[in-house]
Amino acid sequence: MKSPNNFIKKNLSLFILFPLFLKKSFLFFIDPRIWAEEGSIYFTSAVKYGALSIFKLQQGYFSIIPNFTLYLASLVDYKFVPLFTFAISFIFWILPFWLINNINSDELKDDDLTKFLMGISLFVLLNNYQEIFLNTINLQFITPIILFIVLLYDFKKLSLIKQILFYILIIICLTNGVLSFPLVPFLIYKMISEKKYEIALAFSIAFIIPILSIFDNATSNSSSISNRFLLNLNYKIEVFKKHDLIDLLNNNYYWILLFISLRFLYLKKYALSYFLAAALALFVFVDFAKLLHPDDISVIPARYKALLFSFLTIIFFVFVKRPILKYLTALVLVIVFGRNFFKHDFSHNQNAKKWSQEYKNLYQKKSAEIHPVGWKIKLK
Repeated sequence: MKSPNNFIKKNLSLFILFPLFLKKSFLFFIDPRIWAEEGSIYFTSAVKYGALSIFKLQQGYFSIIPNFTLYLASLVDYKFVPLFTFAISFIFWILPFWLINNINSDELKDDDLTKFLMGISLFVLLNNYQEIFLNTINLQFITPIILFIVLLYDFKKLSLIKQILFYILIIICLTNGVLSFPLVPFLIYKMISEKKYEIALAFSIAFIIPILSIFDNATSNSSSISNRFLLNLNYKIEVFKKHDLIDLLNNNYYWILLFISLRFLYLKKYALSYFLAAALALFVFVDFAKLLHPDDISVIPARYKALLFSFLTIIFFVFVKRPILKYLTALVLVIVFGRNFFKHDFSHNQNAKKWSQEYKNLYQKKSAEIHPVGWKIKLK
């Protein structure tokens, strides 16, 4: 039986972060809101199609969390719809930090300092990008982080019940948007290396369906992943044709991760090489899957950067061995990103109509205004 002191020590970051998280999300407690596509696409689809909406592709790809959450929300009084999206988002935002505290690999199991500093750093980093905060739509940027942390676990040391729960969590991550896709080869490799061949085969087969779906022209539109890939590829080809290699390298700086990964592979630092390669795969995928910025096609939007920086932060704290470097890095991240923590979160726009009034319009007029200003639910 674990002593209370050991439990507190192991979960110290959660004891610190949880009240801070409640402080930041206070407005969402007293005035829950529906965010953008949660209402205009997913809730509308749930009302129109019922249970079938759970399996629908929206915007060219499949997202299980908003599909399922908004379907459940459509079954209750519309007044309580934002409570569903808030509760699910809150759980998935807390989950990465709980997972970090419970990593069971030989290298990190008893390294409470590393897990504490990693959790604090990741927390201030993610909370600096307000658009992704507490809505089911942008959980697609949180679930890849969850999956990346899961790759740090030693599945052989987990009980059968925990393994099953982890497999369910992995499936949720893989089916919530497309940003976890680059991690699938690394996930399959991990299962094979731990001699879980049936699980590796199951993930391989299951992964074929979402991959095919995003390239299905019947479900694609101008913002679908398949079209984004083509537009980004065409842009890079045009830059290459102009022989503007400097510009091409500037906008594809992440390829340095390939050389670093190969260098560590040569040095037989296989685990570090493995995770750097996983980070590179995500960088490449994000660069080709990003929505094109109207002013600068090469720009990676802030919410994608939050995901990419999170991967590098996790890798740093896992593989850097000197405590002083970890302390200094965590301090810098807290100073740089933490200063915006207590500022008002624009993702809860106080100028937007309050749902406590708007839900009545949804019954009466089949239309309601949601966050951010200008977005609406239209059930007509």
